[in-house]
Amino acid sequence: MFLRRLLTSLFLRRLRLPRDAARWAFRRHADRLALLAADGRRVTFAELGSRVYALAAGLLGQGLAPGDRVAFLLPNCPEFVELRLACHEAGLVAVPLVWDLEPAARARALELAGARIYAYDPELDGGAAGLAAGLVPGLRCVPLPENDRSGLDALAAPGAGPCRARIAPSGPATINFTSGTTGEPKGVVSTGAAWMASVRMMAGSSRLAPGPDERFLHAIPMATAGWGPVLPCLLGGVAGLLLRRYRPADALDLAEHGRATRAFLTPSQLIDWLDEPILGTRDLSRLAAIICGTAPLPGAKAAEALRRFGPVLQQGYGLAEVLPPLALLWPEEHDPAGHPFRAGRPAAGVEVRIAGPDGSEAPAGARGEILVNSPTRTPGYWRRPELTAAALSGEFFRTGDIGFRDEAGYLSVIGRKAESVQGLALHPREVEEAAAAHESLKECALVAAPPGPTLAYSVRRGRELPEPEIERFLAARLPAGTPAILASRWSGDLPRSAAGKVVRGRLRA
Repeated sequence: MFLRRLLTSLFLRRLRLPRDAARWAFRRHADRLALLAADGRRVTFAELGSRVYALAAGLLGQGLAPGDRVAFLLPNCPEFVELRLACHEAGLVAVPLVWDLEPAARARALELAGARIYAYDPELDGGAAGLAAGLVPGLRCVPLPENDRSGLDALAAPGAGPCRARIAPSGPATINFTSGTTGEPKGVVSTGAAWMASVRMMAGSSRLAPGPDERFLHAIPMATAGWGPVLPCLLGGVAGLLLRRYRPADALDLAEHGRATRAFLTPSQLIDWLDEPILGTRDLSRLAAIICGTAPLPGAKAAEALRRFGPVLQQGYGLAEVLPPLALLWPEEHDPAGHPFRAGRPAAGVEVRIAGPDGSEAPAGARGEILVNSPTRTPGYWRRPELTAAALSGEFFRTGDIGFRDEAGYLSVIGRKAESVQGLALHPREVEEAAAAHESLKECALVAAPPGPTLAYSVRRGRELPEPEIERFLAARLPAGTPAILASRWSGDLPRSAAGKVVRGRLRA
């Protein structure tokens, strides 16, 4: 095992750019299945390579040059993978956009990026293409409706081979736009070197041997954190299962029929699975790992997942500005009853500091802001030097999360500083952990709303949970002196972002 890991690390060090990893995978695994879409489309590694090379050459043939930005708004589908890998191949900066940005904000992101091409699914666009056409000089908009790849094929140069364009690993490879509190999109820059550092670190921390029998279910949108496992999967010859629209039942069907061995889910998606009536009727016996990340998973739900799926749950802590892995919690390290906030130990190569109120290092067990440094850290926000300066403390990135380290080196994450409720000594997540223990509660979030702190919650199928009952349940479990927590039952699931996470701002509104 040690020798295999050593050889793997030496091999991976030779790969300096994402395109190096993709090229090697196209050659090494040519005849293997690379992508399987829920609609039945199958793409081998050789076919994927041919499409990527043709598209990369075609994009450069359109007059684009390395460093130019190509934006796209697409669900998890083969075309998304092709376009993003083509950008890496040609040295173009990939700008994947998410559909929960308002059309005007998305058009603004295209303007800020100075995009040359915008490829989009018309069902997701909401009119942003028309708005952007008047904002971005020379922008070419390419609609890509479902089951119609003619727009993408029109950009391609069939028969092309690998590009000869020179690419600096330290240059931007991707810009991921999110909406800040002011509504102005901010673009997180990641370099090619950072993406390859992420690949090396994930390969070094993986416990599952790659191979043709491995199938990875990509449930999280690849425009967000869902892209993280893609390059490691390609290197390992692991087939990717792509779900264009996330619905719990459809995801379980694809996991069964696609013979998934690994899945990457947000906590909300995993909670959906636990609440889905067909779960017990699906054969998921090949599922050896459920990777859960992007937000905290309540301890009670983690315990239920371990009971129902077995010891397969792996959690991770990370953020858009520092590519994974940051901290990892393995199945045998889960003890939800005793460590509901535990996020895991920092990955090899990652430095974590807990900054006290005065900025100095906090002692073990003391809470403070989590600062991280990693080879995968962003160099900053796209053309926003003031945001970059505010986010960095030397080489460390200020996460805005509150947490602590224990004597054993585990990192615990309490939650975002910005989520704290004035007048409430507890952090909202501490209240949410207490509420999640109720067997009828599906999901919840505490927000500041008049006339006082309010727990918005959804109820599991076939259950009842009146507001007075959850209020009494909380009062009996929170520390003495805690102000009364009001409850508000949400009709259906709590509102979620494109990334599949609960959106507290919508709950407050």
